[in-house]
Amino acid sequence: NDRRLEEAAEAVARVASKDGVSVTFEALERLIAECHQSRGIASSREAANYGGNILQRAFSGDLSSREDSPTHASGTGFTPSIGDTVQTHYLVGDRRSVALVTARVARFIGADSVEIAFGNSVRQVLPLNWLQGHANASGQEGGQSRQPSFVLDAVSVNQPSAAVSGFALSTVCSMSTSWSPAVSSSSLGGRVGLQNLGNTCYMNALLQCLSGTKDLVKYFLSEEGCERDLNPENFLGSGGKVAKEFAVLMRTLWSGNQRVVSPMQFKTVLGGAAEQFAGSDQHDSQEFAAYLLDCLHEDLNRVRGRKPVVNFPELTPQVIQDKGDERSAAECWNLYLQRDKSIIVDSFQGQLRSQIVCSQCRYLSTKFDSFMYLSLPVVDDSGNPLRSLSECLREFTKDEHLCDDDRWYCPECKTHVDAVKRLAVWKLPPVLMVSLKRFKFGNGNGGHARPMPTSSWGQALYGGWCGSTDFYSDAMGSSTSSKVIHKVDFELEGLNLHESGTLPSAAAQKVPPVFDLYALVNHMGGCRMGHYTAAVKHDSGRWHLFNDASVTAIDDAEVASEKAYLLFFRQRGALIRTQTMSSPESWPHVIEKGWSFLQPETS
Repeated sequence: NDRRLEEAAEAVARVASKDGVSVTFEALERLIAECHQSRGIASSREAANYGGNILQRAFSGDLSSREDSPTHASGTGFTPSIGDTVQTHYLVGDRRSVALVTARVARFIGADSVEIAFGNSVRQVLPLNWLQGHANASGQEGGQSRQPSFVLDAVSVNQPSAAVSGFALSTVCSMSTSWSPAVSSSSLGGRVGLQNLGNTCYMNALLQCLSGTKDLVKYFLSEEGCERDLNPENFLGSGGKVAKEFAVLMRTLWSGNQRVVSPMQFKTVLGGAAEQFAGSDQHDSQEFAAYLLDCLHEDLNRVRGRKPVVNFPELTPQVIQDKGDERSAAECWNLYLQRDKSIIVDSFQGQLRSQIVCSQCRYLSTKFDSFMYLSLPVVDDSGNPLRSLSECLREFTKDEHLCDDDRWYCPECKTHVDAVKRLAVWKLPPVLMVSLKRFKFGNGNGGHARPMPTSSWGQALYGGWCGSTDFYSDAMGSSTSSKVIHKVDFELEGLNLHESGTLPSAAAQKVPPVFDLYALVNHMGGCRMGHYTAAVKHDSGRWHLFNDASVTAIDDAEVASEKAYLLFFRQRGALIRTQTMSSPESWPHVIEKGWSFLQPETS
């Protein structure tokens, strides 16, 4: 019964992956609930992980059955399914074994390869045509199969082996081996899949987008960039460990030696730096992006030693009148660079202007803050869907009324008052990351929803934008978690932020604010379980879909969909310039050399 329920759940997931998820996930979750109750899974975390594994297999094309997966037929004509016990050859170094062994089908990778599990610890990714047939109930067929003798640091057998013709076989981690056709570095061009290590699609999708960020990759591939800037003494980072492993992973992805790479070592180091990513729990890809970029920034921060204490000036109406917005913004940027300078700041960080106006005395408070990504609402205050990215940007900069519990303390009135808050993008970064706020998390009586993160970058993610229509509610327990599922239209090329009304007229830009999309993260599923993929446009000019280990070319028309979650844009004509206090001409601001704060101090 367990197996039949699981197959039914997988069938629903398969249909959902092809036809949309707005309706069929309710049936899926009911089936999963029956499954995990039958299996004795008690906790909500276990249930979510179990369901997530089913969805992951569905959306990555790893689900198979003998009726509907003819593309997974082996070279001998039989069609294996996930979980089947089979007879197969295996890798001995870089050769195919002569002997057959009994092993289990773990998952399919694309149409012509399969991950095989040998016992509980060792797995290999093999060509599908190496599988020779189903084993019988005793684990052998015809008395000819045997178990290989593996060791942890290498793969060894006590049988001779035959050379593998037409394949370049390579080890991807100490306990997992991968095969790939012999392809040169120039033809792959970063189009390399990442193995799913168990609910790591959130990580794989984001890593593929960063691998498509060409200036960042150039920095990590260079001999001097990462090593020169590494800051192992900065306790706010990982001691340089995450940055070093990220560099190794980027070099591996761009080496052209493999079609599929295991990010196991990167994941291990990441989990050592941030325990929330250590296990196999599901995570949000945007939350992971915010953490990883912040960690890379601190690991590579060019500010050495203890960061200085910086006091930002109070930008009163008189200060703004005397100095103007541009100079005030530049002064704040100069102070920011006293504590934070890195390739991440150079590439991803821009500046926001935040203003609050007292409704009684009209006192105006102004602040300029750095930002690493824009988190945009996808519904308006009334819960109506915003159908285009331009609408989302305008909603982001729309006046927000602060009243009731959100009243603002006015320094002139000396009391809490109603006020109006407005945000504006003041300076744009060369690489603009945009998050569509599709998720809302809250606790109902069942308490199944994810708690609000305590970190500042985590709180920025969960803004609670969710309308009364076009959203998917979490059906497990009485959670108020929900996901907005409507499509937000956006241009692949030529996004003009002046035309969208995002930039104030006084916010001068050195480079025209026109951006082209080069990567995005998709999310399929609901709030508690689902699957992430990435679409990336490399220098070849062709878009590719990265679905864990699978990489396939797609047309431009397939890029923008209702699944889009994180968007990565590159500014046309912008160069990555090192941000430092000594070179204000490289700042995004329009500088006047006579400004007093730019003059050298005299004794």
